[in-house]
Amino acid sequence: MTDTNRRTLVAACTLAMLIATAPVSAQSRRIERGFVQMQGFTFSWETQLNPPTPPLADGSFFGTFDEVLPNQVHRMLMDRVKRVYFGYTVVVEPQAGLTFRITFYPLTLTEQLRQRLGDDAAAWKPLPSTKFPAPQTIRNGEVLELNLLSNDNWGQRLTEFMSVQVGPRREGFARLDDTSREFSSAVGAPRDFAVSDAFLRLRDPRVFINGRFEESSARTLGEESGGVVWIYIPTRGRFLLAMIPNPKQGFARAGEIRGTSLRFTVGGNTYSVNSGAGIAPGIAAYNLYVLHQPEWRPSYPNANLDVVTIGAADRVDYLLK
Repeated sequence: MTDTNRRTLVAACTLAMLIATAPVSAQSRRIERGFVQMQGFTFSWETQLNPPTPPLADGSFFGTFDEVLPNQVHRMLMDRVKRVYFGYTVVVEPQAGLTFRITFYPLTLTEQLRQRLGDDAAAWKPLPSTKFPAPQTIRNGEVLELNLLSNDNWGQRLTEFMSVQVGPRREGFARLDDTSREFSSAVGAPRDFAVSDAFLRLRDPRVFINGRFEESSARTLGEESGGVVWIYIPTRGRFLLAMIPNPKQGFARAGEIRGTSLRFTVGGNTYSVNSGAGIAPGIAAYNLYVLHQPEWRPSYPNANLDVVTIGAADRVDYLLK
């Protein structure tokens, strides 16, 4: 992506209180992404931590949003361990020639967002909001880069990439556009593709153990992707899944990936996982390498140990630390 279709906006405060301790390395880590369908267009975002280490506290960070008025989004990000939240309110106004005026304001804590803080909402503290940039006008599909938080000690940034794309047009009964288009962005200088860049993706997984449906996975929603994805299954621990052999870290070839499903056998039990999207790039069947951590449990406060949980990382090292 060139500088002509990405714009960087600065609205940063400290990130240090949200991270765990680990050595710094290159690459970036996608924290989450989402979108809101507005009046005739879609506003999308993707949150990245760059570089990905030190990581955010395990399982503690999550985001949400509220849309009270048309074309206005209240975007809130939270750390359930530190009990802090921050974010912004954005207004997107269509202009002539498939352009949009983007205006940022300090986060408005709507009643719906307050409810998402839980019963102890009064115990949560807002991080201070700095001055937001002046209104910007962007073209359809152009990417805005908003720096949310920064940590000078580690040289880290928590950044939100945003884009606006027009909604569907019709000619008779035919759709000319598709609002299901995905949005993503990347940081750093471009380089050649490497085998280690291949990633896995799990979306709304449904789990079967020895052919029997794991009922708790019916409540597992969301998507995770990375060089390594993991799935926690109640009473059975965590399974780290990868396409590339990592024998030094304890991975062993245990199964296969085929389209939107994967299957592996560990400890005499066979696990099948169906994903709401393709798991691996390409159309071939792939070997699956697995590392089982039977004693692992989600450690963040109020974690539900009785529900299937998923996560991901760019590299195995980030999970094993």
